[in-house]
Amino acid sequence: FRAPEGAAFRQFMASRGVDLTTTLLPCCANMPIFADVAQKTPHAERAVREVHFLPVHPTIHPRRIHQQAQIVLEFLRQKAGIYVPS
Repeated sequence: FRAPEGAAFRQFMASRGVDLTTTLLPCCANMPIFADVAQKTPHAERAVREVHFLPVHPTIHPRRIHQQAQIVLEFLRQKAGIYVPS
């Protein structure tokens, strides 16, 4: 899930019991091994900052996945101030 307001999104989700994370992978263009061919990659750099991973694993109950989706929609409703259908 992409959340431009990453810190606010993480705090909101945590306050509702959802433990999520951002990627632990760096933007490859910024790695020293690629220094000789590196180019600006603003989309990749933004993805590293803004993409969040919700808990999904083989033993998670489908109801919990639905609950997480509802919490994401709640965040979007509050931030956008618009109706987001459930």
